[in-house]
Amino acid sequence: MPCRPVHQTVSHSGVHVCAAGRRPGSSSSRRPQVDGPPTLGSTLAKNINSMLRDAESLPELADTVNEWGSSFDPIHTATAFYMAGRLAQREPAAAKPLLETLAGIWDSLLPDAGHQAMTNVLWACSKLRYSNPQLWSSTLTKYLAQLQHTGQEPVVGQQLSNTLYGLATIALANKGQVPGMIRSEVEAAVQQLAARMQVLVRHPQLEGVKVQEVANALWACAKLHINPGDAALNSMLQAMARPAMIEAATVQNTSNALWAVSELHQHCGWQPKVEQRVWHRLLDQQQIVRIADRDKPLGVASSLLALAWLATPAPSATAAAAGAAATAVFTQEFAAQCALPLLRGQVAQQLVRWEARQICCSMWACAKLGLKEASFLQRAGATAHKWALAAEPLDLFQAAYACTALQFKEQRLMLALLQRSKQHQQQQGKRGLSVKGRTDVAAAVGYAVAALDMRQLAGHVRELAANSGITRDSTVKRGNLNQLWEVHAWLLQHQLLDGQGLAGLLSQQQLEAGRAAAEAGNYEQQQQQ
Repeated sequence: MPCRPVHQTVSHSGVHVCAAGRRPGSSSSRRPQVDGPPTLGSTLAKNINSMLRDAESLPELADTVNEWGSSFDPIHTATAFYMAGRLAQREPAAAKPLLETLAGIWDSLLPDAGHQAMTNVLWACSKLRYSNPQLWSSTLTKYLAQLQHTGQEPVVGQQLSNTLYGLATIALANKGQVPGMIRSEVEAAVQQLAARMQVLVRHPQLEGVKVQEVANALWACAKLHINPGDAALNSMLQAMARPAMIEAATVQNTSNALWAVSELHQHCGWQPKVEQRVWHRLLDQQQIVRIADRDKPLGVASSLLALAWLATPAPSATAAAAGAAATAVFTQEFAAQCALPLLRGQVAQQLVRWEARQICCSMWACAKLGLKEASFLQRAGATAHKWALAAEPLDLFQAAYACTALQFKEQRLMLALLQRSKQHQQQQGKRGLSVKGRTDVAAAVGYAVAALDMRQLAGHVRELAANSGITRDSTVKRGNLNQLWEVHAWLLQHQLLDGQGLAGLLSQQQLEAGRAAAEAGNYEQQQQQ
């Protein structure tokens, strides 16, 4: 399903992975440390640092930088970056002129910068989406080189975590790229940072590392879709289950870590190798109930989705690329047992506060786990007239799939999905988009209505098919033809509307192709049973 948290979603096999798409939060315990200047005996240095930290607006901060920038040391510059990150959080673009000035100062001071200053700068630049290639590549390269000589300065988890967070956050804002670095360089950097984190989390007393830093490190690896090494990931996961960590963890730490593990499993083929007691500690009744009652809707939805993914084998190709077998992390029964309190908790009682994608991905997770939790589904149906207004096509697919798989027949819910589907078709038609998008919606939602035998909605289904823009010459993908054929057969079987099914909207050739696809799909299902 981690921090809106910014609702960043990705698609995997047609399913929103919104769970803990949340970015790690920004409470004081997570912000980079802003140390005093190294020259504590210097009154000027102290005064400059105080002016920077006391700035209450970007213009005030910029005035201090312009007046005293020539006297800055690395700590001053890092403090200015950090303060810019705080003051311009809502309008990052407003800080760009100031950041350009600071980047010039930082470039001249970088050779003398220490760990804390460098990680502060990277953290602030990621928060402000400042993608200066020279700054990112030179600062990260210098920091990684210093990490190899740990005698110079102690390494703490916050620095490692903030650097990983920075890489993931700037990549999200920069089309998946870390400025000034190619993918292999980013992978090597993440591996080095995670290896150092592994050393910290394996310490008997966990000195120098906190639970949030471990959760954020896992989150960053997941967002970057980089497996830094099974040993490092296993060690971080085991650390999350240490009693001291569990006691200190917030609900967000737990749900973020759970989401990250599922994302790395599905996208990177990571097969966690930890003892069962690790899962029982992380997912015991008390931990799950805390998420269910205290987390935000995104955290609950993320956790539900993560449970579904962890009970599902990673795609064969992904697992093969990682050199692992395509197996589930734990059983569907265990995942369903953990999911049930999430669907019944205080947060799930208030679906009016949930977003469409959170509701739909939770429904999809229920379907994957074979969990027909009537009270949750009924609340989703009762509020569908509100949340469906903001549903995107992928949300509609998930909800339609869930209703079909769980045989959940709810008039208000399905009507809301149909109406929203027609709105999307109209919008796509006006924008001149391809027939494919309109056909995807018509096939998925129409098939759900047919599979649930909701005959009173037949007119809406035919209207969806008519609005899809399919012509006799259109190329329609096999899956859509399969579902449209099932709709056609349903309409014919019950002699609904004019008794002609989708004849006239689809050519005879398209209908025959749909029937062949449906027969092939049925045969495959029989072979798997």
